[in-house]
Amino acid sequence: MTKTDKLQVVNIEKEYEGSPLLRGISLEVKTGEVLCLLGRSGSGKSTLLRIIAGIETAEQGQVLWNGENMRGVPVHLRRFGLMFQDYALFPHLDVRGNIAFGLRMQGMTKEEIDGKVVDALQRVNLSGFGTRRVTDLSGGEQQRVALARALAPSPHLLMLDEPLAALDRALRAQLQEELRQVLHESGIPAIYVTHDQDEALALGDRLALLNEGKIVQSGTPEELYRQPINAWVAGFLGMENLLPGRVVRLDPLTISTAFGELACSAAPEQRLRVGSAATVIMLSLDAETTEAKSGANLVRLTVEEAIFKGDHYRTFTHGASGESMVLNLKEKGQRGDEIGIRIAKETLLAVTN
Repeated sequence: MTKTDKLQVVNIEKEYEGSPLLRGISLEVKTGEVLCLLGRSGSGKSTLLRIIAGIETAEQGQVLWNGENMRGVPVHLRRFGLMFQDYALFPHLDVRGNIAFGLRMQGMTKEEIDGKVVDALQRVNLSGFGTRRVTDLSGGEQQRVALARALAPSPHLLMLDEPLAALDRALRAQLQEELRQVLHESGIPAIYVTHDQDEALALGDRLALLNEGKIVQSGTPEELYRQPINAWVAGFLGMENLLPGRVVRLDPLTISTAFGELACSAAPEQRLRVGSAATVIMLSLDAETTEAKSGANLVRLTVEEAIFKGDHYRTFTHGASGESMVLNLKEKGQRGDEIGIRIAKETLLAVTN
């Protein structure tokens, strides 16, 4: 039976210059999982990795590996790999020398090191690159070398701190797929830190969304994207149409907005009552125009601009009161066109503000 390893972070508290940086952080990741820690710069993501690695200490809380408290365990004995954004490769060493460096520190023989270097390079599709100078490599190749170096010692846990941030968007998209495959094939539990929601959705088996030192929401990418618990989560995940309003009915749940009254679904555990403020989140930008003049969830809009995107037109519109709405439409609207769209109740989610 395959052993399942597990990291648990329990109620971590950390201060910075007298102010709270991390507040009651709890999470876990186990064998075969990639947990994406997602949040803005300065939200404490990198600090949490350093606490797990043992580089920094927390004022309160525990880091447990298979139930064992890691407090007092030195960094090198934890066997937690940490890959940084700048890769930190040694420019005076070739690719093999960079990967072998940590293995020599562990006292491995030359034969053991050679075998692990070859295996690590195969994992990241760099077989035959061992004698290359790292300064002659592209940014993507350097990223692969850094990953190979992190994987070579067979760490118990792998932590990656924004490893793709320095690359251009096209290369990041390509490497996301490769990185996800490598991490899953390795089976090593991994924590991946990023501020890019697209990257997190592409790489993570689970996401933990960090804001102002707290985990606001965690779950699978599908759970967070389809059921954000508040407007902040929805906005951070890139949802563009967040419509403020007020609850006018509970059955069916109906919110009065600048675009009229909209029948909605409710996110789980929402405490909505008649008269309370709420935000309607449009989970999809896809819409179809209608010739109808009235009816449930019918919204009248004026086209401002339509941009061709291949299989749709990204269409910028506004309502009668000037409020904006962005839609993906099959047909191109001209500036000033009056259009009607009907929005399915299932694609509208009401949350408390």
